Amino acid sequence: MTNHNINYYRGKINLEDFEPVLSPVDKRRVMAINISTSGHLSMNERFCAELKNKVFDFRISKDKKMILLKEDASGNYTFPKSGRIKDEDFVRSLSTAGLYVPCRYIMKYCEEMEMWVGEYNDTTPAGKHVLEREMDRINPKKTSRRTKNGK
Repeated sequence: MTNHNINYYRGKINLEDFEPVLSPVDKRRVMAINISTSGHLSMNERFCAELKNKVFDFRISKDKKMILLKEDASGNYTFPKSGRIKDEDFVRSLSTAGLYVPCRYIMKYCEEMEMWVGEYNDTTPAGKHVLEREMDRINPKKTSRRTKNGK
């Protein structure tokens, strides 16, 4: 293989014209609460292992894009030992607010506030049509079982 056919860039390069490319976040290192279309809230394994107490003061912003969890023995929300709980009302409130489900809240501990702060992340890979298809699967429309040719 010869290098004489390769054209090298010979102009000036200004680093200010380039943006840094960050390494992707290792999903195993992220702490998150996943929200499913079936109405479940599930702490991922790492987040569940990090918590000492499964009882929280659980709050959500009015736009539903941020949640706060403060470990509190007299809190208003209890996660079971598995870290997974069915809460259809919560999931419905996200959909009503216009957020896509499934989704996840990426959790980070805020030392200053002494609580976990979660930011909404849309995990729907292809956008709204995937969500609509999932919602049709959960709440099917009444349709005839007949095929095109009437059989």
